[in-house]
Amino acid sequence: MTIVETFSLGQPFPEKRYISSGDCIVPRITPHSFDIIMTLDNLSFEEREAIVCNKFYISLFIHKQIPHIVFDFGSYKCNLTLNIQKISSVNRQDWVYDEETTVTLYLLEPNTGNIINFRLFEFPLMKELKYLLRLQFPLSKETIDQRAHEAEKLYSIQEMENYSIFYGEVKESGIIIELPEEDYLF
Repeated sequence: MTIVETFSLGQPFPEKRYISSGDCIVPRITPHSFDIIMTLDNLSFEEREAIVCNKFYISLFIHKQIPHIVFDFGSYKCNLTLNIQKISSVNRQDWVYDEETTVTLYLLEPNTGNIINFRLFEFPLMKELKYLLRLQFPLSKETIDQRAHEAEKLYSIQEMENYSIFYGEVKESGIIIELPEEDYLF
């Protein structure tokens, strides 16, 4: 039996554990890939457009066997890591060999967790990412977390991007967001 998840714009993201009050980007493991749950406080129209509509770049930075996924949306850069030992919802061995490359990015409002937008795209570095995650199998989840935090202390996001070993491009989405009407005082 396949369970179908339903997500609606303007409605809260169905899993409360992904709702944040401030800037946050976290992965959510799916049966064959992963989602990206992104919350940005004081999101500008330009940032929203860059994330949801425009072309952007992804790179993989490696520190002590731990891949950091760096997203460069132009007006906004961020990174996230996946800890293979924290995956319990699916078989890890099957997951890292799955050939699915589609990722969904959900953009949420802070506090409410309402879905502002979402974007489906082909993750250009999925094969490389899953290979690198296989290298985490002999490591403990604490070691992986420690190494990920160490890298985030040693390197800025810009440095991670500069020292990345894999780069990929995500094409424009075709989604059009209209500029909100300004309120004018008379």
